[in-house]
Amino acid sequence: METIRELEIRCQHPRRNTDDWYMMNILRKVSVRITWLLLHTPISANGVTLTFIVTGFVICGVFLFATKPAFLIGAIGLQFWYTLDMVDGEIARYRDQMGATGRFFDYMAHYIVHPWFFMSIGFGLYLRYGIFWVFLLSIAAGYSAHLIDAFLDVHYSVLYKRLRGRLLEPAKPVVFKKMESSRDEKNAASPLKKCFSGLHYVCTFPAIIYFMLPVSILNFFVRSEIFIPWIVFYSFAATLVWMSRVTVYIKKNKIDAEYSKLDEALNSFSG
Repeated sequence: METIRELEIRCQHPRRNTDDWYMMNILRKVSVRITWLLLHTPISANGVTLTFIVTGFVICGVFLFATKPAFLIGAIGLQFWYTLDMVDGEIARYRDQMGATGRFFDYMAHYIVHPWFFMSIGFGLYLRYGIFWVFLLSIAAGYSAHLIDAFLDVHYSVLYKRLRGRLLEPAKPVVFKKMESSRDEKNAASPLKKCFSGLHYVCTFPAIIYFMLPVSILNFFVRSEIFIPWIVFYSFAATLVWMSRVTVYIKKNKIDAEYSKLDEALNSFSG
């Protein structure tokens, strides 16, 4: 069995280019050690993904108690939960289980669990304090976070159908890259656009999980219930984010622009 350092090189380096600081310096340090332990068992990458789903719903059950210790325990549990999302990929790389089915199951796991975090917190607060509107806002927050998750996948689904509609030579490689603005364009973005980008980041996973931990720690030491304004914030912020992104994509015909880029790339292959 490889050492921890050897496992990091073998199982993590292909993904580290897309990791943020917290993932790279905290969660990845934990995930590789869990991976090392699980590699001594027959569990598969899909088995870890299934554990990821079950663990997510267990944490939702903890949130239903809506006490300050429950929120703190749940927030800490979410750090472990998200680490499992790294472990399944690391095991898949080690055991050469990097199939499309595993990737599909991994993506679906997020759609299955994500909205329930908000709704379980909101329903728990409703049961504890009798504030029904908090539960309604938690539904809006969960639904909006779900749509933010879905936005990029719907985006690529449309482009995939375009690609599938073209006759490609199977021997020629097609490299899929996220079509983003150049670094100069990003640096030239207006302050308003930069603020929106920051808000978008805060309203996506795993950033939601990152911020939930310090909020739960602060909530544990104060008398007021911080998770009520936390739900209010996400219900409005996440709704604003997905509605704004959809509106901009439709008004500026961004998908059509990417169609053109995709056609140019495919024509260059065929040429």
